[in-house]
Amino acid sequence: MYIRSKKRKLNSGKIIEYAYLVSIKHRKTKTPKQKVKKYLGRIYKLEKKENKLFKEAIARDLDLYFKNKPLKRIKKDLVKLELLNYGFLEISKDIFVFNDFKVNLNKLEVLDSKNNPVSLEINNNFINSYTLNRILNYSPPRNLSQLQLAKEYANNLLSLGLTLPEDVFVRLFKKEFNKN
Repeated sequence: MYIRSKKRKLNSGKIIEYAYLVSIKHRKTKTPKQKVKKYLGRIYKLEKKENKLFKEAIARDLDLYFKNKPLKRIKKDLVKLELLNYGFLEISKDIFVFNDFKVNLNKLEVLDSKNNPVSLEINNNFINSYTLNRILNYSPPRNLSQLQLAKEYANNLLSLGLTLPEDVFVRLFKKEFNKN
């Protein structure tokens, strides 16, 4: 499954993009068929305001941080850092706001001011309820080699729009898969 964006032209001439979760069904005689599984909301493109680094904003001592923090907290902190870099403010524990957008990392929601689901485009990927759930409640596919698993895990992080330094990714991967 992947996220597809679709453009719609309004009567006013304005073009709006929407995000959909799509699966592909391969057919023997015809071209592949796409099936929409879930509506992920209108797409809003955000501009990066800052470029804070993980070591500066979250944890100066990576070894100590990864040793003492639970995995889910680490992932939330990674999302938090990206949101802060795009101008979001943390109004309470794991709840962030920017303009008309609200991201709740506890409920895995990304909403506008009318409580409609939205997809926020950052780093050419999307933060939405699907991508948040996919990384914060990650369960690895079975029967993959360690290299395949690392690629699949990295793709999940990238699909959320996260850009991680290599040392942070390696520590996160080891913690996720209990490797020392």
